[in-house]
Amino acid sequence: MALELALEELEAEPLSPKMRVYVADTMGKQFRSKEIAQDFIDRGVDVLCGVVNSNIALEVSQLALKHQRLFLGAGHSSARLTEGERHPWYFHLNNDASQSSDAGARYLRDLKQSEGWETVSYIGPDYEYGHQIWQTMMASLKRHKVEYRVKDELYSLLGETDYHLYIKALLEDPPDVLVSGHWTRDLVSFLEQAANAGLLEKTHFVNFDTGGGYFVLSRLGDTLPEGLVLSGRSHVNWPETSRNQRYVSAFFSKTQRFPTFIAQDAYTVIRVLDTAWQQSPQKTLTGMRDAILALKLLCQKTQRDSAHTLTRIPTKSCNITRWAQR
Repeated sequence: MALELALEELEAEPLSPKMRVYVADTMGKQFRSKEIAQDFIDRGVDVLCGVVNSNIALEVSQLALKHQRLFLGAGHSSARLTEGERHPWYFHLNNDASQSSDAGARYLRDLKQSEGWETVSYIGPDYEYGHQIWQTMMASLKRHKVEYRVKDELYSLLGETDYHLYIKALLEDPPDVLVSGHWTRDLVSFLEQAANAGLLEKTHFVNFDTGGGYFVLSRLGDTLPEGLVLSGRSHVNWPETSRNQRYVSAFFSKTQRFPTFIAQDAYTVIRVLDTAWQQSPQKTLTGMRDAILALKLLCQKTQRDSAHTLTRIPTKSCNITRWAQR
């Protein structure tokens, strides 16, 4: 729906390009995803985009490099795509695991000063993203000189529905802080079962990447336990700009629900392509790739004042970073 909304907006703007969008469901299967991406390329598609699963995104990224197609990554978060596996045809449109983990490490550093926590455990999905979240978190804690002791490092299957064995293990010796790398349905299932078992009363639960997304909040509703620290990539009521309010209102009017971060990613891809096309002197893939480097986004930041309340910093322009080249 977010794709349709963005395309409708482009139709009303005379300078916007005409786009033909192909959509296919990877079903979370790596081999199927590679076949779909190759089929798109064989059909002459100029830009690949999206891909929620980080394992699949790594495969698609290599195809984009081989065939020199733009790949606008949105939804996945593996830091490998913005570090060791980066290349000139790949752009990342949302924060990745290293950025989320660094923000989380700063929070835990400050929390240690106020509450003096000592031990931490990790639980997340057993694939690229789940491992990256924990590895980048440990690297960030080390960089910020946070001393701690790891009690448990647990990995569940992606799509797991029964977490009682993991919760039982954590309850045997609860950590001061429990870092979670789960997202959407996996996170909802874990939180429901952890709350029923009493785990969340014995540890400080944090999820710094997608835990605060609309999908999780809407599924848990009033049953969401208090005291959790959940961050997200897209928020319904922030930033407090007319553009964000128009997007959320238009999405809600079409679907009678609010957009998830995946919807926001899809919408952003189309808007970035539109702007890059309009600002590119040469209407070619190389021209669009170079134009993306010059794009500026309206960013809002927050900071904590001495009373520890969130304070808005005025909106300003921020350059898009090309993670593909340093």
